[in-house]
Formats: sequence, structure tokens, C-alpha cells
Amino acid sequence: MNHVMIRTNFNKETLQKLPQVLTLYYQYELTLGEVAKALNMSSVTVSKLLKQYGTGLRPKKAYDEKVNKLGKVIEIMYYEQMKSSNRIASILGISSEFVVAYLNRYAKGTRSASEACILRADEEYREKIRETQLGESNTAAKLTTEKVVKIRNEYVNLLSEGHRKTHAQNYLAKKYGVKRPTVSDIVLRKTWRHI
Repeated sequence: MNHVMIRTNFNKETLQKLPQVLTLYYQYELTLGEVAKALNMSSVTVSKLLKQYGTGLRPKKAYDEKVNKLGKVIEIMYYEQMKSSNRIASILGISSEFVVAYLNRYAKGTRSASEACILRADEEYREKIRETQLGESNTAAKLTTEKVVKIRNEYVNLLSEGHRKTHAQNYLAKKYGVKRPTVSDIVLRKTWRHI
């Protein structure tokens, strides 16, 4: 069995974007320039990819004559599903700059900063953050569940031995490499309440 090597002038990074190029151009019917902008590539590179790996370039049509399928998907996700431009870009495999540019140029525009903050401030969003950032899953957590349990137990023992609250908290803070208010919050169950 002979294996034929296909020579290409494209680097690995460019070839990894090939499926997205084909999808955006053929399925969503974006122009060469729009595909290039969405994927941070040159129009010449997109054109060469389409000619070498696709079915070639389609006949030119006026942009306004054609319903932009990708644009409609972006609009639905942004205006109806209330997704952020970054989330849409991640889902569709395109740049967030392209999403924002499309919304500002061809749709109703993007949300203001205050509108975006309001969306992030609703109870559902806060609950989602609470669940995903709880305890050890919080990226800023310095302690583990095991250490928090030890801090609480040692705190009770220190108090029963006659130590003052602040002295016990300072001792535990130094021992576990955190600040005294952190220990105070832990023993008063202001933080790590789920344990």
C-alpha cells in the first residue's frame, strides 16, 4: 500500500482552523473577509484553503441579498438566550471581536456595561457562581476541606485549654498560612459553611 504525501504550504495552526473555515464559508455563507476576521487569518490564506481543501470559491453575491446564517445564530444566542459575546465565540469557535463587530454592524448592537452587570447580578447567576466557586473548587482557595475541619477542631481545643479567641485565631492563621480574619470567618462559619 503506497502512502501519498500531500504537500502543503500551510502551518499546523492554519490547518487546525480548516474545519472552521469550511463551516463558516460553506455552511454559514460568510464572505472571505468575514471568515478571515472571525478566525484571525488573512483573506488570501482563507481563499487558498478553500481552493485546496474545499470545493472552491462560490460565486460572489451581494451580502445583503443572502440571509447570514451565522449572524442569525449569533443574534439568537446574544439577544434571546442572553449569552455573552465571549461565550458565543467559544461555542461557535470564532473570535469574540468578530461577534461584537457583527452585532454592532448588522444587528441592534451590544449591551452596555451596566446591562451586562445586571445580567450577571441576577439570582440564577449568583447561585451558579456560588456552586462552582464553593470551597476547594474556588480558584483562590488556599485551604482544603481537610484543613478547614482541622482548624475548627483545633480552635475548639485551644478555647477549652483557656486561650483567648484572638490568640487562638492568630496561632491557627500562622500555622495554616492564612490571615487571622480568615480563621475567624471559618470558625464563625461565615465561610466554608458547606462543611
